[in-house]
Amino acid sequence: CAPLRSCVMAAATGTSHTSLTAEFKGGVAAGDLDFTDPELQAAITEIQNPQSENTWVVIGYQGGTNKLRVVEKGSGGIDDMTEELSPSSIMFAYIRVMQGALVKFVYVNWVGEGVPAVRKGAIVTGNHAGIVGDRLFKHFHVQINARNEDDVSEDVIMSKVKKAAGADYDAGGEKGLSTRAVAGAK
Repeated sequence: CAPLRSCVMAAATGTSHTSLTAEFKGGVAAGDLDFTDPELQAAITEIQNPQSENTWVVIGYQGGTNKLRVVEKGSGGIDDMTEELSPSSIMFAYIRVMQGALVKFVYVNWVGEGVPAVRKGAIVTGNHAGIVGDRLFKHFHVQINARNEDDVSEDVIMSKVKKAAGADYDAGGEKGLSTRAVAGAK
């Protein structure tokens, strides 16, 4: 079986080698990654709207397939979003955060610590994280590759947003202030 990427993916996903080498057509790589569910784009558009109450969406695979679906969306903050991330799943999250008065978007590529190695290999060699970022989320300021909840705490996410914006300095000399606290300070 050649190339190796296709063989690994075929073994992990139970699809044929030839279906894995197909080109993208209408947003789907045949037998690889399917993100044609209209609810996906609607949820992402909602998160991108600063007037929307919802600030995050978690996307996962439907059953044992490579079809993506909305798992949950919400407005409760980063801590609520992390509750939706399963340690035995591969998921993707899109989060709207505020850095001062600026809206920033964060993409989380979640590969839980309990995901079987064969499935991890298929996702990595299939570049699902890259495809989701490029073709589904499209606009984000920070990408975080995470394996556990410590990787996606509010402090970690906001620190990475600050660093990406070139604003990695403390406010008034007080270490540990979050950008949310600074934005609300008078």
